[in-house]
Amino acid sequence: MWLRRALVLDPLSPLVQADFAINSAFRGLDEEFEQEAARVLEREPAMVKLYLFQTKSRGVLGNWRGAVEAAESAMRHMPEDPFTLSYAASAYARSGNAARAAELRGKLDFLAQIRYVPYATLAYAHEAPGSEESFFRFMEQGIAEREPLTRVLRAVRRFSPIASEPRFDMLLEKVGLSDQQVAQVTAIDLAG
Repeated sequence: MWLRRALVLDPLSPLVQADFAINSAFRGLDEEFEQEAARVLEREPAMVKLYLFQTKSRGVLGNWRGAVEAAESAMRHMPEDPFTLSYAASAYARSGNAARAAELRGKLDFLAQIRYVPYATLAYAHEAPGSEESFFRFMEQGIAEREPLTRVLRAVRRFSPIASEPRFDMLLEKVGLSDQQVAQVTAIDLAG
């Protein structure tokens, strides 16, 4: 509702249009997301956050070729961005290209030696079957450091191949985003 209102107020804003598209991805409206994202990317081809969500959305649908294509598009615009590299590493790992995934994780490891790279970002690079231990180890470290990226765990759950693991629910509990915690907060009448 608020994003629709924002679009009415500022219909030419690529940022609002991108957020509107991403909202569709969060809601599982993948076809609508792809259509909206394509419109924005046609005018703003450097809107990297849309490529990142295309990577995840296409992955959920099993379109690994499309997921890798979106990841590569994001890396063309931000080749040294840890978050972009982590999403690409996960997409390649899940598509079956372990060598490329390892190469991208190596780039992340190198970047982590010369500048700050959040543990949660390192975790997302390991968000693939067979890398669960690394994912949970890095995410636990991110939670211990109270990294902002850990707060999106619940929102990106639908995109995660390991979200069905009980340890994922334990992460949500630690961040304060378990089903029970969210239900308690939504029951509070903030209007007064």
